Amino acid sequence: MSARIASAPPFRHPAPDPAALDELAAAYLAITGSPIRSRAQRNLLAACARVHGPAVLDVIRARFAATGVNNCLGLVRTSLSVPVAGEEQRSVGRDRDDGIFR
Repeated sequence: MSARIASAPPFRHPAPDPAALDELAAAYLAITGSPIRSRAQRNLLAACARVHGPAVLDVIRARFAATGVNNCLGLVRTSLSVPVAGEEQRSVGRDRDDGIFR
């Protein structure tokens, strides 16, 4: 997976705050039935939010529906983000090894 992450799309959105990340984790559980248990999974979910922004839950729903894979965060992180109408295409860069919270 680390090779895929290295070539993944750059972050286009700021890191979610802890409360927003808690909400994303709860929504991820509701969509996939798979809880976010570890710090690494939480970091990966935050990285997905940084790539896909407000559309992250739609992307997770679509990937889960297409693959049926309960832990689809790696697929979501490495998929290209879809521009939102009116949103400026920009990159806010990468964090060292995609870590959000240490």
